[in-house]
Amino acid sequence: MASFLEIGLINADISVMRLLPPELAFRYHALPVATDGDHITVAMAQPEDQRASRAIQEVIDHPICFIHADPGLIDNQLHHLWPASAPHPRMLVWLPDQAGPLKSFLQYLAEILDAEVDEIGLPVRDPGSMTDVIGMICDRKPDILIFQDSHPTRIVRRLLKEIRKDKTANLSSFMALPAQPAWPIRKLLLILPDSKLNSDLAVSWTEKLAGPGEIQVTILPVLPPVPLFYGSFLRHNLETALIGNDQLGMKMRQIARRFTIENIQGVYKMREGDPAAQIRDEILSSQPDLIVLPSCIHPGCKSWLYADLTGMLFKTLPTPLLLTSEG
Repeated sequence: MASFLEIGLINADISVMRLLPPELAFRYHALPVATDGDHITVAMAQPEDQRASRAIQEVIDHPICFIHADPGLIDNQLHHLWPASAPHPRMLVWLPDQAGPLKSFLQYLAEILDAEVDEIGLPVRDPGSMTDVIGMICDRKPDILIFQDSHPTRIVRRLLKEIRKDKTANLSSFMALPAQPAWPIRKLLLILPDSKLNSDLAVSWTEKLAGPGEIQVTILPVLPPVPLFYGSFLRHNLETALIGNDQLGMKMRQIARRFTIENIQGVYKMREGDPAAQIRDEILSSQPDLIVLPSCIHPGCKSWLYADLTGMLFKTLPTPLLLTSEG
């Protein structure tokens, strides 16, 4: 397994960073960071991706050492290095008829994301539409599908099932909208439902949505309840979690560093009790305008709450919910 590189702790030469063309750098979240004259060290989000490694090796005519690094920090550096080449997010929008208020919200969303928008002109509840939607996903390669329906879980599960059948389709971000979303977005809730679950994509969307503006982000790590027979001895403690060397502690510190670099207002909170109750209590307390949730909603996923929390949020959808399927 590749070592992990803290990009924020190094000062790479710009001439080295520019060894990789921006198209490849953005596509594979890759950044050359050092050289000893013979070898080039390239930081990547997924150094185990052999197709990406071969494509980079073909361009850089030196032996390469690939090393794992935070994709958000890589992309942040790439945006500063190649601002004119930074890709615009692509939104694929699937709304029911008579969706005037939703379109106003989507126009606002496209502006803050600086996104390109494609619309699906098909009935949301028509079972025959799914094949055509998969075709549009393959053709237009959106970064996120935004939709509104009374049964959002059903749509996401069906889409993911069809996407796994079609190897040319690739989509892992979905935003389900309530009938009347509130905007502008002032408060955003980022839920970390399981420390073992990858949350890079969810954090990246949170950074894009919050930006260096007035949007405050609450980060809620959801921890399993402490068994009753330990209750008098153990308590979840935010300070202890932040300095811990387990997956949760490292993830929380990584997010804090990313938010600091992007000048994002972030606040950590920690609650006790049943996971669903933790989330419901935080939603009632902070009343966020948008919720971001990294999840794992395919059969066989071993995440301890993949079905319960995702389904609970979908059923009681009070605000837009951005769900990332990060396996």
